[in-house]
Amino acid sequence: WSRWHISLSTWIRDYLFVMLGANRRSHPRTIFNLILVMTVIGLWHGAAWTFVLWGFHFGVLQAGQLLLLYMSPRRRAPRKSGVISFLFRMFLCRNAVQFSLLLFRSENLAHFMQMVRALFSGFALLPEFFLYLKWYCIIWIPVNLYEIWQYRHDDQLVVLKQKGWVRFLV
Repeated sequence: WSRWHISLSTWIRDYLFVMLGANRRSHPRTIFNLILVMTVIGLWHGAAWTFVLWGFHFGVLQAGQLLLLYMSPRRRAPRKSGVISFLFRMFLCRNAVQFSLLLFRSENLAHFMQMVRALFSGFALLPEFFLYLKWYCIIWIPVNLYEIWQYRHDDQLVVLKQKGWVRFLV
């Protein structure tokens, strides 16, 4: 079974991204290929415009990251930034992904626009806000602290190198 099984990402890489020239051509062509491939992945998730736009959204996000990398003068030797900069980038990335989930969740484009309008209008401090804030803090503060720990050690598997009781707590 394992010889015959092929994942979506492997198939997309081998039969679409590589056939388009992958990243062996110019930077604009690489960015176009990336956006096209992510749009096709969105279409694979469902035959609706919301899924196509979801894939396109992720393609644009990845293309933006690639553009920043191309324009960075420190491209060859990346320099670690401070924790505040890291947290800000993590916040932007998390919110971009969570915003895209509105597209993934929407039944159609009209439903998506309705959710976006509701998100950015008529904000009122409801009692449920504090419940959501509490759960946000309970979930995301430990996750952010763990990601800062990984970032500071420049090692995503830093927890595996700790004593057993530390691994248990984490």
